[in-house]
This record gives sequence, structure tokens and C-alpha cells, in this order.
Amino acid sequence: MKKVLWIFLVTLMLAGLCSCNDDLGQELTGSIIGTVADATTGEPVPTVNVSLEPGGESALTGSDGNYMFTDLKAGSCTLTLTKEGYTPASKTLEVTAGGQANGYILISRIPAMVTVDRDSLAFGDGSDVNSLSFNIVNSGYEDLEWMIEHDCDWIREIKDEEGVLPYGKTQTIVVFIDRSLLLPGYNETVVVVRSSNGSSDLKVTAIGEDRDDVVLNMSGVSEVMMNSAKLSGLLISEGVPRYDELGFVCSGESMPTLETASEILTVGTTYKAGDDFGREASSLASGSTYYARAYAKNANGVFYSSNELVFQTIQEYSEVRTDEVAGVDVLSGQATFNATVLSAGVPGYTEKGFCYRTGTAAPTLDDEVIKVPGAGGGSFSTKVSGLGLQATYTVRAYVIQNENVFYGESRTFNTVSGAPSVTTSAVTGIGASEAVFNGYVSDEGIPAYTERGFCYSENGQPDISDNKRSVSGGGEGNFSLEVTGLEYDTRYYVRAYVIQNGSAYYGNTVDFSTAFTPTRVTTYAVTDIESNSAVFNGEINEVGDPKCTQYGFCYSTNSYNPTINDRKESKYGGYRGRITMDVDGLQEGTIYYVRAFAIQDGEPVYGETVSFTTIELPVVETLDATGVGPVDMVGGLYFQYSATFNGRVVSAGEPAYTSRGFAYGTTRYPTATSGNSVTVSGRGATGQFSTTVNNLNANQIYYVRAWVRTESGYIYGEDVEIRTF
Repeated sequence: MKKVLWIFLVTLMLAGLCSCNDDLGQELTGSIIGTVADATTGEPVPTVNVSLEPGGESALTGSDGNYMFTDLKAGSCTLTLTKEGYTPASKTLEVTAGGQANGYILISRIPAMVTVDRDSLAFGDGSDVNSLSFNIVNSGYEDLEWMIEHDCDWIREIKDEEGVLPYGKTQTIVVFIDRSLLLPGYNETVVVVRSSNGSSDLKVTAIGEDRDDVVLNMSGVSEVMMNSAKLSGLLISEGVPRYDELGFVCSGESMPTLETASEILTVGTTYKAGDDFGREASSLASGSTYYARAYAKNANGVFYSSNELVFQTIQEYSEVRTDEVAGVDVLSGQATFNATVLSAGVPGYTEKGFCYRTGTAAPTLDDEVIKVPGAGGGSFSTKVSGLGLQATYTVRAYVIQNENVFYGESRTFNTVSGAPSVTTSAVTGIGASEAVFNGYVSDEGIPAYTERGFCYSENGQPDISDNKRSVSGGGEGNFSLEVTGLEYDTRYYVRAYVIQNGSAYYGNTVDFSTAFTPTRVTTYAVTDIESNSAVFNGEINEVGDPKCTQYGFCYSTNSYNPTINDRKESKYGGYRGRITMDVDGLQEGTIYYVRAFAIQDGEPVYGETVSFTTIELPVVETLDATGVGPVDMVGGLYFQYSATFNGRVVSAGEPAYTSRGFAYGTTRYPTATSGNSVTVSGRGATGQFSTTVNNLNANQIYYVRAWVRTESGYIYGEDVEIRTF
């Protein structure tokens, strides 16, 4: 309505002007008045730029879509309309002197579609360029759903691949590529961005590097042990592209591969052409034959050394122990080295002996060596002369097996004399099977002692040939050791000792006795007594030291003091507190004797005896009913019958039953709680009992059962059938 009123006012104004011009005799001009509307909706379109040719004038439509040009020379003119999001439009009009041309023009929206801001992404041949980005643009007039499609294996990821882009907005998309999957030379693919009304294509290109095989060789196997070996290889060519994995494959079969290898060993990727590389295989089976090859991987595939090396692991190690040095003679410079071959190994060692040097560092075969002839296990020794005075020496025994050197521990001795001094302190922490031995070294001696500890026995003068426990460490001061596995309630004698140059020096003798605390148990009254089950109760009052390892109850029907050799219920472990066990399988109406027990140091400990008697259930029989007959007749028909129910108590039970009667009904096995029931006076007696009922319906089959009631419930006889017809 406002648009029509506006056009009317403008028309009146122009008409007035024309009238004035006629009166004045001036040259008349024309005008264009119009509206720009949407071709789809017919709604006015604001902010449309309207250009006029000739003349070069322009106007911008208002919020109502209207525009106007005045004072135009008569003649033909062209209007050109542009607005973002719309297809440009034009219209030719004829302007007449004093006239008003209608400039109503429709323009069409550009279909809404997500576009890309470039034609292509070029990754080139730079190995460090693996991601590039582009923007997607929504120049439309509504939010658009979009998604990206591609079919290219060397495009590793596109982030993001789908979404909703608000109108007038842009979004950055990142493309990631995997250069290892590029073909040599030029690679090209197309990424398609699809949206509601179409799609946009983006060309993606990359230059793949040339390809070349990795060349490598297996150069050696060394340090072959029982479960390990050192593998060595040579990298001849790194390959193009450069390898990304390098290592070894091992197998029990010839020419192993990654698929058949029992062990795959990688070594990293820092090696260059011409470099040696190696790795220890540490999960090999002993006494087995292995084949080893070097391998490498790059984008071209897997490459193996053309050669393989065969080796066999040790089945059993040779093992040697260096024993104490004996016979150190400071004046003559002599000593005797001692050792023991604990295992000759498979294959057996080929050489054994001793290596030694001055100082405390561990000697090797690069130091002084004395070979000792012989093979197999057992002790061996050699006498050494020419030792210097005032010196410290370290010796180690050795064996050589499969070109590997195995050493015993180091033993240090001195050619300087000075006896150590050690004292045995009081024993502490005494328990049933453990105690803490204590000692004190006031002088470590010259040379310093090499071992310290305690020896103990049940005799008065223990030495290191008895029970001996060494304590790590050295120097002067206190040292202690907790000893376990002692016998309880036993007297022991202890001496601290130190060993210098193979000789033992002892402290004073200290004696002590291990403790013994007996386990104590109590038997409580039996509860929840039934005909064949009951609950036994007791308590472990004292676990004891040593602790009890098993507990429970033993019971019998013929022994007032049952033992664990009778029937028993038990559990392993031990704790202080109440114990309870449910016992089944008991005999009805039987006297039982029960004792709680616990096992301490393999011996049973018993509580006092308690007795109980299991319940004896009563026995009842249902006898045949008597006197079955009609009691009422109407019109020649009988409607009610009477009958006498009969039963007999064979055994009253213990404790005796408290009531008796009959249950009856028209279904089998009637009960006193779910059907018709009648109680008959009397309790605890045996013999026959009866009652008569008069409410039986005619033409029925009834079932009757005699019952007695006990503390445990109802006991029934067999059911008997009664027919009322």
C-alpha cells in the first residue's frame, strides 16, 4: 500500500512539473520509476545497484525495492542491475518527453552452493610439505550442508570432511598427504566439495620422489649364548625413499621373512649407507639352530639381505665359582687359588683357569692368567707364587665355552697381616621360629675381612661348618641378620664371624631359646539340631606361636573324646575368634560327641567334649477308613456321607510329637495346612487313633492322610482312598 501511494505522489509531482514546463515553453524531459523484485518470491529486493546508460547515473533500491531516475532526455536507455547473490540483469526502456517509464524488473537469485577459493593445491616435491589448506565459501542466502569426496590413497586425511556452513561465512579445510604412497613423478587427483545445489572441484597435485631398493648384508653373529646372540649387519644403500625400518629376522627355518620369523629385531633409522648396525636377539631357545637375515622397509616394500647366517645357541651354560683364597703366605709371596666348576655346560667348556691382578678391580683375561688343565665339573686349584708384599690382589676363576668367557665372582686377598676383631651381641626379636642375630666389628683387620655373618647350632661352640648365614657389607660397626626357620622351644648357640684371607675369626658365644605359645581352642554347645544336621560352635582363644594352620571340629558316636582320625570338618588357616560349621549327614536319633580342634606345628590341639542327640522323627501310618456310608437322603438321593478315619502312631519320636490328626481332600497327598484337617486328642503316645467326619460329599473320591506334628513340622502317613458312591 505504501509503495502504491509513493508512486502516486511521484506521478502527481511530475505532472505538475510538466504543466509548469508547458506554461514556460521549456524542453520537456522524462523519468523512470520502478521496483526491483525477486523473480521467485515477488518480494522487493533492497540495496540493488541500478545503473543507467547512457548517462552513467546509478541508484540504490530502498528497503521497499523502489528506485527512480528523473530529468532524463527522451530516448532509449538501458538499466543494469547487480547485487551480490543475484544474477546480474538488464532491461531496455524507452523514455518519452513528459512521460514516466515503468522500471519494474525481476532479478533471480544465484543458486546457493558452497564454493572453493582456489582452483588447485600444489604440494610440489618438498618432503617437508605434507599439509596445505583452502577455504570453502557460502556466498548464498542460507546455511548449507556440505561434504568432501575423494578417491585417492595418498591423501591421508582431510580435516574437516563435512559440516554445515552458515551463509556469508568461510571455513578453512586442511589436506594431509602421505608422500610414501606417491608414485614417482607427477601425481594428480580431484577433491570434490558437494553442497545443496552443486559441487566445486579442487585439483590436488604432488611430486613423488624417485624409488630405489634398500641394499643390505648380514655381516656376523657373535656372543652366542643360551638364549641370546649378537646379530650384525651392513647397510649398503638406504633406498629411495629412505628406509623407515631396519633390523633382523630370526627363525628356525632357512631364509626367514617378517611373516615366518620367530623373532623380529629393529635397530632404529639413524644408520647411513656404509654403516654397520647390530642388535641382540634375547628370546632364543637354548640348544637350537637359527637362521638370521637383515631386512629393511620403505614405501617400495620389504628388502632382505641376500645372505643368511646360521648359528646354534648353547644348551647349558658352563658355570664356575671362585672359592676363598687359601694358604696366603706373606713372607714367601704364595697363595692357593680355589674354584669349583658347577656345570661343565653343553657343549662343554674348552679352557679353565684363574686370572688375577693387583687392586680390587675385577680381573679379566687381559690380566695375569693361569690355565688349569682338565675338563668336567668339580673343584680345581693352583698354587701361585711371586706375590708382592703389602699388596691387595683380586682373583677370578674362568671357563671358556663356545668362545664366550664365563667368570666366577671376585675374591680379594692381601699380603699384609693384621687380624680382625668381632663380637657377638645379644640376640633380639626372638619368636617361635625366628630371631635377630647381632654382631659388632671393632677392627676390620689388615687386609680387611671379605665376609661377615653368623654361625649357629644347637651345640655350644658353632663354627662356619654348622649353619652359616653371611651378611652383606663390610667395615667396622654393628651388623644384624633376621634368621627364620628355627625350631620352636629350642636352645641355640650363636657366634658372629668374619673371614680374612680364607681364615675365619669368631666372636663370643651367645645362647637363646626360641619361644612356644600353645594354641588354645574351646568347644561350645551344638545348636540348630535336626534329625540329620546340626551347627557346631567353638572358638580359637589363642592362635599360638607358631600359628595354627588348620582348625575345625571332630565328632564321633562311640568315643567320648573324638580325634581328627574320626569324622571331622575343617578349614585351613587360623585366626583368633569364634568358629562355626554346618554339619550334614548325621544319623537320626543318635548321640554325638564333638570337640573343636586346631593343628599347631603338625599336632592337633583339642577343646573339651560336648555331646548332643539328633532328633528322632515320629512314624505314623494311615489305616483304611471304616463306616463309609450316607447320612442324609433327599428325594431318594444321598448328598452327604460319613466315614471314620483311622491311623496308628508307630513311633512317637524324640522329642515326642505334640498333636495328631487327619488331613483329607479330593486331591492326592492332602496336608494339614492346605486342605481339610481334623485334630484328634492325644500327644506323645503310640498306637491307633480315630475320628469320624460327616461332611463328605456324595459321588467323590477322597484321600486321607494321618499326621503328627513335631517341633520340626508335620509328619504324614501314606494317603488312603475313600469313595462316596
